[in-house]
Amino acid sequence: MEIAIAGSLESPVITFSKHGGDRPERVCLGRLYVYESDAPAPRSPVWEIGDLETECAKVTSVTYGRAPGGIPTSAGPVPLKANTEYEFSGTGWTGRLPNVPWYGEGPGARVIFANGGWRRAQLTAR
Repeated sequence: MEIAIAGSLESPVITFSKHGGDRPERVCLGRLYVYESDAPAPRSPVWEIGDLETECAKVTSVTYGRAPGGIPTSAGPVPLKANTEYEFSGTGWTGRLPNVPWYGEGPGARVIFANGGWRRAQLTAR
């Protein structure tokens, strides 16, 4: 699954789609993590929802800071900052036959909020 980020700095919307897809895809979300990309190690998530003990939630999107019903929040949410890179990733199940696990990132999952909108962050060698 690919993850795309849109919306405001205060309430970005995380959307899921098939690889290379431009249409939102309904998934069974188990966990979602958001990290500040350049935070010093060991990094802690600015927002983390889900765990291995909880049933997944069927969603096409999630708004930052608002865990879907039944999904616990394990960290945050910490207010996001403009001009700071973030990495969004998630795991879950496809929720359809065959029901297989997925891990989501994609090119739209490493982003920065600049000039009034979310943009893909430039990947740099570390």
